[in-house]
Amino acid sequence: MINELLNTPAHPAPQRPEHVPAPRVREPVRNQASLVPTVLDDLIEASHPARAIWAVTEKLDLSEFFDAIKARESGVGRSAITPRLLVALWLFATSEGIGSARRLEKLTRRDAPYRWLCGEINVNHHTLSDFRVRHEAKLDNLLQRSPELTHPCS
Repeated sequence: MINELLNTPAHPAPQRPEHVPAPRVREPVRNQASLVPTVLDDLIEASHPARAIWAVTEKLDLSEFFDAIKARESGVGRSAITPRLLVALWLFATSEGIGSARRLEKLTRRDAPYRWLCGEINVNHHTLSDFRVRHEAKLDNLLQRSPELTHPCS
């Protein structure tokens, strides 16, 4: 049905007598650049579960994850994404039944709670997937020994 509509040519403007002025309407303009100021902290309410997940991850001992980072102060190379963010993204995604790194990447660009968690850090699906695979045992251990992760809103 949608494909049929998309493949149908647009209807020309209806013919009208010359003495009748054309209706004045505003049409959507989608190719115009615009700057929309956004304060990420305003995207989600104070009681949103994403905030609870973040608050919990701030209390976790993630030293094992930080120790695995190769980029170091005064060294060369690009800074790593904080493991705290990657843990929070996977915890929140899992709480919403999401297990796909590709889907999670899309959500980080589109959905307010995920954008809020990222705080302007772009995370691609390779990074998400590699992190989950590389640290699978640590993540499982973290979930098993951290009861606050099973009920982050309490």
